[in-house]
Amino acid sequence: MLSAIGESPLAFGTNLSTVTATDVVMAINLARNTIREVNNMGWKYNWEFGYQLVPVGSYLWTGTDGTMATLNIFQTPTGLMRYYVSACEKQSGSRLIDLTVRPIGSLSAASLTTVKDALFEPTGSVAFTSHFSAGGYGWGSVEGDPCTAVVTSAGLNFTGDGDFYRWAAPVNTADVSVQVDITSTVSEEIYCGLLLRLNAGNQSAYQFSLGNSGSAFITYTNSVGTPTVLATAAYATHLAVDVPHTLQFTATGTLLQGFVDGVLIVSVNDSRLTAAGKVGILGTGISTALFTDFAVTYGTPLTGTVFYDRAKNRIGLDSTLYPFLYIDPIWSTDFVNLPEDARRYIAVRASRQLAQQVVSSTELAQFTAQDELFALRDLKRSEGQEDDFNMFDNIESYEMLGDRTPMPQGPIDERSSPSQVIIIET
Repeated sequence: MLSAIGESPLAFGTNLSTVTATDVVMAINLARNTIREVNNMGWKYNWEFGYQLVPVGSYLWTGTDGTMATLNIFQTPTGLMRYYVSACEKQSGSRLIDLTVRPIGSLSAASLTTVKDALFEPTGSVAFTSHFSAGGYGWGSVEGDPCTAVVTSAGLNFTGDGDFYRWAAPVNTADVSVQVDITSTVSEEIYCGLLLRLNAGNQSAYQFSLGNSGSAFITYTNSVGTPTVLATAAYATHLAVDVPHTLQFTATGTLLQGFVDGVLIVSVNDSRLTAAGKVGILGTGISTALFTDFAVTYGTPLTGTVFYDRAKNRIGLDSTLYPFLYIDPIWSTDFVNLPEDARRYIAVRASRQLAQQVVSSTELAQFTAQDELFALRDLKRSEGQEDDFNMFDNIESYEMLGDRTPMPQGPIDERSSPSQVIIIET
């Protein structure tokens, strides 16, 4: 490209991100823009048909008229430049889908799973044990003497002057958030809270606890039960008698955060426990406390863009009609992976644009324009989708015609919808 404006090419191995010369920077930007422009046209090398997308999450949608539906969320795959909705047998009514791409927005948590334990929530909803009891898992405990932790119709009552831990089965991800409502029923010294990533003989764990003295702690306990306080903070609204508080303990990578009533109170980074483990509740001190509404949220939040149904004005598609989404994607392809005809056309086109912008030579631009046309001709011949079709030998025309007089001869080109197979009568 640089030779088109009379400059020497860069040395082999030059780091393009560190180049500062104006002409060189302009050449690099033109080359990148041309690569995207050519890829976006759609060629045999980067145009795929009938690509199946699997939902990354689902959520319950309620319309303005009160109708409800479970919608599957389909995320745009990496490297997607442009797409068409596939017209195929597996996607009935696909021509009625009017899709566009939008950011996930407020539905970023739709891929997260939140479950509660009916033992701690007398009104009940989704039973926590139904998710984690399969395979012999369930609640277990290590209770100090002489303390007791008993499930009643109101929740879990902890009474005594010892320590107790009560945990559930392992969660399948290290990034997890646990939550519980705690009400102190006496004015004695008490610390209650949550634990996560519990491992190594039910000893090694992270703990978040709040006391009635107005302090909040995040603690690490090693495999032999020795505690180390990682972070502490004062909290004005302590565990007052008969005043419920919602505690939430969240682990994201090495970041640990403790919340009280929705407010971040204490946080710390620690890398000693990074694997997934059990979750649970804890209590200590001469006390009586009530635990209710225990819940666990786990999974990875959705990010990026998803497919938006413009006809229905909502993110996602009805899960009963669209367990999968089929599209015909046009992929972004790196320059080094392009066919030779595509690379040649990109180089010639970008060189002509550079010469026209930098040198402003009409004669030179006309000369390179001819080269560009020849390169485009070669690219269309080798990678173009412009085959010699007529109205009877492609899948879309046949779908439009429907059940009419069978075609007397000639195959249907199935490249426009490889997932559909049509038997041709003779």
